[in-house]
Amino acid sequence: MSTLYTLPRPPAEVFEHAAWVWAGDALFDLHNCYARFRRSFDLATVPDRLDFAITVDQAYVLFVNGQLVGRGPARGYQYVWPYDEYDLALHLRPGKNVIAVRAFNGGRGTFCYVSQGIAGFLAAGRIGDVSLDSDTSNWRCAREQGTSKSTVPMSLQLSDQEHH
Repeated sequence: MSTLYTLPRPPAEVFEHAAWVWAGDALFDLHNCYARFRRSFDLATVPDRLDFAITVDQAYVLFVNGQLVGRGPARGYQYVWPYDEYDLALHLRPGKNVIAVRAFNGGRGTFCYVSQGIAGFLAAGRIGDVSLDSDTSNWRCAREQGTSKSTVPMSLQLSDQEHH
C-alpha cells in the first residue's frame, strides 16, 4: 500500500491525521481499478456515537460488520473535495468489529468525473484510543483481482462496465 500526498485534501480538520492511501502504485494501472480496504478493531462496549468520515477518488461502498452502510462520495468538485460522514455506532458490537471499503477508480475522466490521474482512499474517525484514520499501518489493502479490467465504457458519459 502506498501513501499519497498529491491529491487535494477535503477542507475539514477531521482528516488532519489521515493519509491518502491506495493499493499498490496509485499512479499506474488505474484503468477500471478496484481496491479493497479493511480495518479491524475491538470494543469493550458500543459507544452512543462514532463519527466516521470517508472519501475516495473516485467511488466507494462502505460496510461495517458485513452490513452496507453507504456509497459515495457525495457529488462535488475536487477543488473542495467531497466527503461523507456516518455514525457507525448502530452497526457496531462488543468485541471484534470490521470496517470494509470497496473503492473504484476508473483511471479516466467522464462526464460525471474529472480524473486526477491518481487514486486514493481517505478516512477518519476515533473511538477512545482507537484511531480509524487511514494510514499504511492499521488499514489492510489489496487490489481486487476478481473484476475484469478489460471492459468497455457503458457510454461516453459513464465509467467502464463492471464484470466479475
